[in-house]
Amino acid sequence: MHKRTLIVLWALSALSGIVPIVIYAMPFLWAPAAMVLYNAVLFPALSFSLPLWAAIRGVNPYGSFFPPLVFYAIGIIIIRFAPPAWVFPVCFILSILGASIGQQLYRRQNSRRNHG
Repeated sequence: MHKRTLIVLWALSALSGIVPIVIYAMPFLWAPAAMVLYNAVLFPALSFSLPLWAAIRGVNPYGSFFPPLVFYAIGIIIIRFAPPAWVFPVCFILSILGASIGQQLYRRQNSRRNHG
């Protein structure tokens, strides 16, 4: 179960890293608006939800919080785009929060199963 969850986590994180590359390849008119939408809405949501989902499924929170950030950084480095300064620190904090909340929910699920 954990291996499958890790594979899905890494695959979805890789897709989130490919999104800036795809946006960069879009027609010039739509690219800036799409990049703002991605940086302000989609990536912070993915940074919170992917580690949360993985930690609820039993993945170590230390292993679940960094894949979205790593793949995002790789995608940004490939296209040589400087996102707004707040994006990475905010997403880092959201990722840690998601992993921590997921770990607590996982512990509560297991304590209910073990105690009745």
